[in-house]
Amino acid sequence: MAGLRRFNESNVDLNRDFIPPDVSYEGAPEGFEQLDSFLNPSTPPSWDFYYLRAGWLILRHGMSSLKQTIAGGQYENPKGLFFGGKSLEQGPRKLQQFIANRLVDVKHLVVIDVHTGLGPFGVDTLLVHAADEGSRLYQAMQEAFGDRVASLDPDRSVAYRINGAYDTMYLRVLPKTDVYFVCQEFGTYNSIEALRSLRAENRWHHHGEGSIDHLSKLELKEAFNPDDESWRGEVLHRGAEVIEQGLDLAFAE
Repeated sequence: MAGLRRFNESNVDLNRDFIPPDVSYEGAPEGFEQLDSFLNPSTPPSWDFYYLRAGWLILRHGMSSLKQTIAGGQYENPKGLFFGGKSLEQGPRKLQQFIANRLVDVKHLVVIDVHTGLGPFGVDTLLVHAADEGSRLYQAMQEAFGDRVASLDPDRSVAYRINGAYDTMYLRVLPKTDVYFVCQEFGTYNSIEALRSLRAENRWHHHGEGSIDHLSKLELKEAFNPDDESWRGEVLHRGAEVIEQGLDLAFAE
């Protein structure tokens, strides 16, 4: 979170930036255009009935549909939330090349990608692609990690499907490798509060002074890294536990 941001210096959400080479960086989820003015006001942070407006949108669209539309990844508004970029950014490009060069001969690869922000406070969910359900890899991950394994289907878990996600890169550059990719998502505060923090910080960054001592910056940090010892203790405990389970899975065959 350089500069206390969730996005990089180009406002790109790097977990939306790994678009396949044969797909163009354009488009947005259905309905995003109608939400753009709510999500990305072109003014500094101010009181604008956020909770009332968010509640109305949930009633109108439903929570599952709304979170998919908002956070799935968009490629039209470069100053907007969850912007996936217009090309592969320098950092992702170097990472992709490193993995392609160093891991090309690996037969079994376990990747644990740690995130925060979704789900009950201090509780982790192990997210995998819905497309993997029923597959040999999915069943192996369930056996290794237990009943916290859940789909990225927004109707059945705390998460949503993502365009240009980090895990898709492994599958492209390591086609001969069994990739066991798990996103370990630790819950913090509710989704409405997290979106409010993201929205306010984005407004301050683009339409305010952008200084890192602003309240919006501090609230964003709290939204994704709570100043709570019990929460941090659970992250360390469960993080170590899942790493051990991942090692067992990696050397199981």
